[in-house]
Amino acid sequence: IPRLRSLLLAMARYLPLDSPQDIFYLKVSEIREMTQNTMNAYKIKALREFIQSRKYKRRIAHRLGTEDKNRLEALELSGYAASKGEALGKVRCIRRSEDLKHLQAGEVIVTDYFEPFWEQALTQAGGLILELGGALSHGAMLARQYNIPAVAGVKGALNSLKNGLIVRLDGNTGNIQAYQAEALERSEAWVTSE
Repeated sequence: IPRLRSLLLAMARYLPLDSPQDIFYLKVSEIREMTQNTMNAYKIKALREFIQSRKYKRRIAHRLGTEDKNRLEALELSGYAASKGEALGKVRCIRRSEDLKHLQAGEVIVTDYFEPFWEQALTQAGGLILELGGALSHGAMLARQYNIPAVAGVKGALNSLKNGLIVRLDGNTGNIQAYQAEALERSEAWVTSE
């Protein structure tokens, strides 16, 4: 394993990664695609965002549920379970239609209600948090149709959750935890332990 690790780190120097350590967040098929196909700026940006989301997932997964005093603090919200599944991603607050142009793949949409003509945004979204409505609201039904996790009826979601927070939502229970991205970045120990 140490030889394989050093080989991967050597290979990572020739790949468009932010850090050589990022290669450990990729699957073999993804590394193969990077080495065999040409990478344009769009593919590189999407890859970096994908690696970043895997880092957050791993950091939070390793830290949640521990009993030690250094446990990461989370903002906790709850609502109605609207569409099954779990999501972890950056918050994107949508207050009006123009905000949708800033939506990145995998981000969790936070809005007060979901307009019918916003449906196309759900192809990119990683999850949906609605301040109003319930399991039978239009947004919740669309989330189920697009198979993305959703929580509805989360009072004060737009005031509590800001763009850039990392949110973990559970569409099965209606529970939401939000974390500061900076706090996750400072805790590199979460990444090194597996």
